[in-house]
This record gives sequence, structure tokens and C-alpha cells, in this order.
Amino acid sequence: MIIEIGRLPVWVPRSDGTSITARKLFIRDKDGIRELFNQGPGVETNHLSLVLRGWLFNKTLRVSHDLEKAIRDFLRLYHAADDLEHDCYAFVSLAKGLPRHRKKLLHAYWHITPLQGEPEEGDAVFFLTRETSWFHHAAIYLGKDLYLSVLGAGGDLAVMTMKSMCECFTHTDICIAKPKSSEEYRWTDSLP
Repeated sequence: MIIEIGRLPVWVPRSDGTSITARKLFIRDKDGIRELFNQGPGVETNHLSLVLRGWLFNKTLRVSHDLEKAIRDFLRLYHAADDLEHDCYAFVSLAKGLPRHRKKLLHAYWHITPLQGEPEEGDAVFFLTRETSWFHHAAIYLGKDLYLSVLGAGGDLAVMTMKSMCECFTHTDICIAKPKSSEEYRWTDSLP
């Protein structure tokens, strides 16, 4: 299966009634091409490619094994299922191999450092308000100023730029988040 990232940004509605600028995602498989948004739940796939549509050519983006697995799991388990516990934070945690856990335990599972320059492909990026430890959004950097995430609780996969995320999510800090080792977080309370 190929997931294609649309060329042009569009306004995507969010669960709180606001909108964000994101690029549409399309699924291309043996049945043709269709918008991911219109695809029903339970999408099964053994392998997927993430492709950036271009005006003259398409570019296949490098995706780590963990991120590919997180996308496949999301499509199989959460897409169009309205699971309010699966949001951007849960998706990024899944993509980085962390067990499911509450956002209030963020610092128990992640090493957080301020973003300096451009992130590396595959980095987890968090939008936070440090003074209050308030979490606003999480995404995985794909390269070419594109970030993959889930929009809202029970939302769908979306690809956004840094500019569109900065305009949409209130924050004081943009941080790189590196997962802690299992020895560092094993004492914490994870969800079943």
C-alpha cells in the first residue's frame, strides 16, 4: 500500500470546531486511489510506503520500521474508530516504541530538550508550555518541513508544516523528545 501526501495544503476541521492547514493523505493500492479520510476502519497492510506527491515527480520518504509499524497499527486499530484515547501523543509514543501511558507522565517517558535548528528525520517534536508542563501537540518529523501526526483525540493522520502547527497550537516551547529506555521508565504507571 502507498500513502501519498497531497501537493497542496487544505483546511482540515478539528474536533474542537477549528481548522488547521494540512496536506491530504491518499491511499493507493490494488483498488485504486482514494482519500484516507474516506477510508473505513480496519485498513490491513503488510507493507506501506509514504510518498510525497510532486508536480513533476513523486518522492518516496524514508520511514523507520517503528514509524511504519505505528502507521500500520493506526490504520488497522484506530483509523475511523473514534478512539478518544488515541491522539497525537499516543501516536508518537507508539511510533517511538513506548507503552501506552498518560500525558501527565510525559517526563517519566521522554527526555525533552528545546529544538535547536531543524529536527532530524524521525525525531519526535512536542509543542509545550514549559512553565506549566502543559502539552499541546506531538508529531514525527518526516523531512522537507513535513510532520506526521494525528489531529486531536480520535482524529485522523495528517501531514503538516511547522508553520501550520505553530499557527494552530498554543505553546511557548518546541522541543525534541527522545524516548527513555525501559529501565528508566519501568517503575511508572502505564495503561493496560
